[in-house]
Amino acid sequence: MLRPLDDPQNKVVKAAARLGVNREARERAGQALVEGPHAVEEALAHEVVLRTVLYSARLLDRPGGRELLDRTTWTRARMIYVTDRVLDTVTQVESHQGIAAVVAYDLPFAARVPAAPALVLEAVQDPANLGALVRSAVAFGFRVAVTRGSVDPFNPKAFRASAATMFRAGLVRLDYAWDVPAGVSLVVTSPEGNVPYTDWDWTRPTALVVGNEGAGVSSALADRAAARLRIPMTSATESLNVAAAGAVIMADAFRRHHS
Repeated sequence: MLRPLDDPQNKVVKAAARLGVNREARERAGQALVEGPHAVEEALAHEVVLRTVLYSARLLDRPGGRELLDRTTWTRARMIYVTDRVLDTVTQVESHQGIAAVVAYDLPFAARVPAAPALVLEAVQDPANLGALVRSAVAFGFRVAVTRGSVDPFNPKAFRASAATMFRAGLVRLDYAWDVPAGVSLVVTSPEGNVPYTDWDWTRPTALVVGNEGAGVSSALADRAAARLRIPMTSATESLNVAAAGAVIMADAFRRHHS
């Protein structure tokens, strides 16, 4: 009978755990840690390279767990059967679901925003916000670019908040002197914006910029924008959370573009 590895100090286990907490380690290795059956399923569906798979008996007790294990075994990943105690040291969740995988980490640099419609995340710091924005972008057909200064999309909290849609978003990381393709209008969100978001013509190729949670979109970007969009709301609230604001605008853009 196969005995599970029960050594949190094992070098492969420690390396996987480090990817979950250290951005520099992820970028240096070109690898990231994803947690749970759904994340691994998404990785397989999008042909992401699996380097190492850590799994425990808890996975085998889940519906579909054995089938998922069979599918990962057919990849060239290193398969390591571990105890639940070991997976507890690797994952960042309160109760793991029996599997975590080290995957190839690919966030290429780009000098230009992807083809419209695109969402640009400028210096978004909260992993939950970034993940939620990516999830909304994928839902409403926006490609995603992040600027330097934004939290790492493969931060485990961001990845979980995205519901593993990071693999679908066509993510790029923008260089310092980035630009938009010819014919694409740059618009930014702003509580003091002069254009209600419902008045923007979303049939035009557009790159939507949302900014930092505290500072908003930088003045340098706002000055380049074709429009500053605001979301009309009651006087009881000055502004929405950046993830909520982005979702509201992208949902309307999708509806108008497809109506």
